[in-house]
Amino acid sequence: MTDPAAHPRRSILSGLHVLVLSLNKEFADDWQSVLVNVGASVTKRIRPAPLLRDPDVIVTDSRAPRELCEVRFRAVTNIVPDP
Repeated sequence: MTDPAAHPRRSILSGLHVLVLSLNKEFADDWQSVLVNVGASVTKRIRPAPLLRDPDVIVTDSRAPRELCEVRFRAVTNIVPDP
């Protein structure tokens, strides 16, 4: 196992659990790759499924269906429009 102190960029988001929601598999795969590389633990959903734990952060795109997003979380929601 690599020492996280030897690679400080890999531990920036250490301890953060991110949920990536999208119907676009490439979007979900790309975000998972980026987030894991900076230390986050990532759960990816491209269809509705139960979660083992509540995420700290949710990343989604405008194409994620309502039923995928309608999960009850104790989180603040900020909607950022597509560019």
